[in-house]
Amino acid sequence: MQLSKDVKSAVDRALELDPNDDVAWHVLGRWHRKMATLGWIQKKFANMFLGGIPKEASVDSSAKCFQRAIKINPDHINHHLELGLTYEELKEKEKAIEQYQLVLNLPKKDSDDDTHKEEAKERLKKLQ
Repeated sequence: MQLSKDVKSAVDRALELDPNDDVAWHVLGRWHRKMATLGWIQKKFANMFLGGIPKEASVDSSAKCFQRAIKINPDHINHHLELGLTYEELKEKEKAIEQYQLVLNLPKKDSDDDTHKEEAKERLKKLQ
C-alpha cells in the first residue's frame, strides 16, 4: 500500500519520458485495478495511513491502460492476460474469454509465457 504512491509516481514519470512504453502502461493498468479493487480492510488501512485510495484509480482506467499497452505491443502475452483479468472485474465475460484465447494462441516470447498461458487456460475453464 505504501509503495502504491511511489509506483504511481514512477510510472507517470516513465510515461512522460516515453508515452509508447508498453510496460509502463501495463504497470499503470495493474496499479489502477489493484487500487480500485482493494478489500475493505485494505481500504481502512489506506484511509488511516495514506489518506485514502487515490480517486483516479478505477477498473475502467485499468482496461484502457492494458488496451494501450496492447496497441503498442500486441504480441506481449501478459498484456492480454491482464486485460482478461480486468474484463472479469468489469463483468465482461465475453471480452475476457477473447483475451484468454489470444493468450493461448500467441507464440511464446518470454520466459514466463508458459505460466501466463496456464493461467489463461484455467480462467477459460471457469468462464466457459
